[in-house]
Amino acid sequence: AAYNLGARNRTLAENVAIVQELPKVPTIVYIGINVGAFTSAQKTATIPLPKPVTPLPAYKQHSYSQSKILSVAKKKALLRDWLAKRYPVFKRNYATSAGVLEKLVKVCKAKDGTHPVLFELPRNTAVIGHQLDAPVARYRKTCQTLAKKYDIPYVSFVAQAKLPNSSFYDLWHLIEPGRNVWQRLLSGKTVTL
Repeated sequence: AAYNLGARNRTLAENVAIVQELPKVPTIVYIGINVGAFTSAQKTATIPLPKPVTPLPAYKQHSYSQSKILSVAKKKALLRDWLAKRYPVFKRNYATSAGVLEKLVKVCKAKDGTHPVLFELPRNTAVIGHQLDAPVARYRKTCQTLAKKYDIPYVSFVAQAKLPNSSFYDLWHLIEPGRNVWQRLLSGKTVTL
């Protein structure tokens, strides 16, 4: 069974709380990484999880769809806004966030049967171009270091997927058919893991 526990604006510290509450069963935990993971202020969190149910609840559709996507102009405006307002926050919070990311990996590794995987989330490179190269290179270096230190996978499909702008609602969120490409790559990797 696969559970997507992803949520908007959740911090790495909140992810630590979620992992601490996961049942003790063999589990692959994909830790989604992008610039946003290092932008939020990290605060300790307590998150109670509901008990798993069988059968699984009905599949909830994605929030983003090709029926409504942002224009290229709006996507470029989001990028300019991120660089002007969020990049300074990324720089300010980076060291703390990187420390919490390492704590999250340690919490996963300490839980029997839980296997963390650092996983780079999609990014609209068609619009972004090279404008986020510096923050992306910074978090990639951190992830590669943690992957080596804790002997865990670091997985990225950003280059391999070759997703066009039309696969994104904005700069980060996939819509169909890009989501189908991404899910196929992720499913294949999950099987090998």
